Amino acid sequence: MSGKLYRAAVVGLSGIGMRRPIEESGNVLGAPMPHSHVGAYSVIPQADLVAVCDIKTDLLDQFKKDWGDVFPNTHT
Repeated sequence: MSGKLYRAAVVGLSGIGMRRPIEESGNVLGAPMPHSHVGAYSVIPQADLVAVCDIKTDLLDQFKKDWGDVFPNTHT
């Protein structure tokens, strides 16, 4: 892949939106297999998750708790 950085956003954080990878699920690109959209962006070095949104504000808080270590600068 080229040296480009792709900026992305996730709309909707429930269900498949933001689950963390399951450690025992196998290995993809040197990381546990992603089981969500946010998880997929976490294993792609050329992707920068810049924003997430959801109408349920508790999911935005949960995103910060679950993914703040991986995406500390993502806007909610």
